[in-house]
Parts: sequence; structure tokens; C-alpha cells
Amino acid sequence: MATFSPDSVKHCLSGIEARRYHLLTTTAAEVRTRICRVRSRQYCNGDHMMSDPNLPKDTPATGAKRPDLSRRRFTRAGAAAPVVLGSLISTPVLATGDRPPYNCTISGQMSGNVSQKPTTPDCKVLGKSPGFWKNHNGWPSGVLRGSLPGNNCSFTTTAPAGTWFNSASFGGATFADAFRRKTYGSNNTATCKVLDLGDSDFGAAGPNKATLLQVLNTEGGLNDTTYKALGRAAIASLLNALAFTPTYPLSPKQVIDMFNAVYNGGTYKVNATTYWNANQVKTYFESLYG
Repeated sequence: MATFSPDSVKHCLSGIEARRYHLLTTTAAEVRTRICRVRSRQYCNGDHMMSDPNLPKDTPATGAKRPDLSRRRFTRAGAAAPVVLGSLISTPVLATGDRPPYNCTISGQMSGNVSQKPTTPDCKVLGKSPGFWKNHNGWPSGVLRGSLPGNNCSFTTTAPAGTWFNSASFGGATFADAFRRKTYGSNNTATCKVLDLGDSDFGAAGPNKATLLQVLNTEGGLNDTTYKALGRAAIASLLNALAFTPTYPLSPKQVIDMFNAVYNGGTYKVNATTYWNANQVKTYFESLYG
């Protein structure tokens, strides 16, 4: 049995076939230097693999190629490193500083890479909800929060209008004319309501646009509609895309394109074979904030 010096490679194995070697590091170069092959009649001596003079030599047949010992050693080492390879495979679902977590993107959702694991990021922490943005004064650059109008749907210099819904434009895409405002009643009984395409008075509202803040302020519950719920989710997603780039899974243009494709009964093309309706788009928007 060979005697190893203190500086020898740790855990060299000789005399028996090495079935498994616990890796101390993750690089292939270090793995190759730590595995002693008994089949090749070799043993470890310091940092080198030396032939044992006391063992009989293998004489290959004429014309036969000697086995590639380095390849054998590397293959054997690779079988002992499932943890290292597993870590490399799971990298796409991890959050990074310059891109969103893969499992939260549309591609990740379509690939089925959405099951929760200890290392899987929670998509709901990526953005803020409609309720947050409704009550938060610090909106991102590119849009104005403004104020809510008075009961007669008018704005003033002290309570200015913010960005109109159908004027929000990014990357060449602009929200469709999906929401307007209309006054009901008069004087002390007047109320200002936001109308959508599903309301019979939508056309009667004329060109009176609704602001992003007004749509965010629409009521949910029993009085909610698919249009308004989709509008709130789309506005929150737009603000999240502006505020949390580049780690948010959607760009402002994508949010607008998705809303415009489905708000009036259409579908959004996800890929060559998959289309999302309004409810599916809303569900995806809502999956990115809590």
C-alpha cells in the first residue's frame, strides 16, 4: 500500500475499484486529479498518477487503441456530481439582478415551470396591487397620478387630472378607448361614474375620458365587471412594469398590447397554438402582484 505525503491529493483510493468519491469542489479539473483508477493499474503518488511496478502489465493486442483514461476518469467523476449539475439546471428559475424569474414569465407559465419549490421565487412579490397604486402618490416616471374629479366629473387646478387611460402610450402602443366618465344627477346629488364598453351609456358619455386613477378607483364586488377588473389589473401591471424594470416579467408595451387584444372580446396570441381570453390575461396580470 502506497504511503501518501501530507500534500497528496485528498482521499486517493487504491487497491479497490472506486465506486463513489465525494466531491470537495465543483470543477472538472479538480475532479480528474482526485480520482485514482485501479483498473488502469495506477496508484496515487503525490500529485501524479504512477504505474505500480509490482503489478503485471496489460499488453494490448496489435493495432488496438489504449483506453482513454482521462475520459474514463472524467466520466466516472461526472456520475458522482449530481448536486453540481442539478444546480446548473435550476438556474433559469432563480431571480437575478437583470431579468425576471423565468417561472413568472409567460414562457415559464407555458412550459409548466410553475410548481413551487424551495428555490422558486414567488411571483406575487414582483409587483404591487391596484389598491396600492390607488393610494400611493409616488407613481413612476411617464405617467401622472393626478386627483379624482369632483361629483360633476370636473377637474380643477388644485385637483388636476392625471394621465388619461386612452392616452397612456409606451413603445408605440396606446391603451384603447375603453373607459369614459359621466355625471349622473345634478348639484348636491351629482355623482361621477366610470363607464366601460359593457355600460349602455358608454356612447352617451361622449369624449369624456377617464383617468388611470379613476379606473383604479372603480368598485369591485357585486358591481364589478370584467372590463373594470381587467382595467384595474392592466393599470397596476403597467405601473409595475415602469417601476420595477428589468425584473418585472412584462414591459409597458406588452401590458398595453395584452389589454387591447382582449378587452372587447378578442384573444391575445401567446404562441403559435395558444391564445388567452380576457379572464386568462387578467389572471396572469394578477399572478404578478399580491
